[in-house]
Amino acid sequence: MIAPLRKRHRLMVFILAPFTLIVFSLAVISRNQVPSDNQLIGVDKKALDIELVSALTIQGDEKAHFSANLHKGPLGRFIEISPLSISEFPDVLVYQTAGELMDATLLGSFKGVQEFYPVSDEPIIILYSLAHQRELIRISLEKSS
Repeated sequence: MIAPLRKRHRLMVFILAPFTLIVFSLAVISRNQVPSDNQLIGVDKKALDIELVSALTIQGDEKAHFSANLHKGPLGRFIEISPLSISEFPDVLVYQTAGELMDATLLGSFKGVQEFYPVSDEPIIILYSLAHQRELIRISLEKSS
């Protein structure tokens, strides 16, 4: 009784092995590209002719550690994020979203110095700490009063 099961099992392994290799190869080929370092680096203010539009409202427990300003130039809108103190938050990523972090677009990594990031029409910027696995602050792109 075990011998026929072994034969079937051996046959299925020989049939499925090439099939799984093909499916795996197609999945690797069709995956999205990982952004390169050049795409994640903030925009240099000196290379742009930009003007200050407004100071931005920051929400969150760590708002005393950051400042943010919205700038406008010939290449579009940019957000300037500056640390106000030495950051104890390693691996901070900058996202832009219309609502939740799950639907956000990665703008780049925050390295703890003044940086500029190009922004679209989505109204919220989120700084997320990978090390602490939590959202640090939310920045509203609406003009503060």
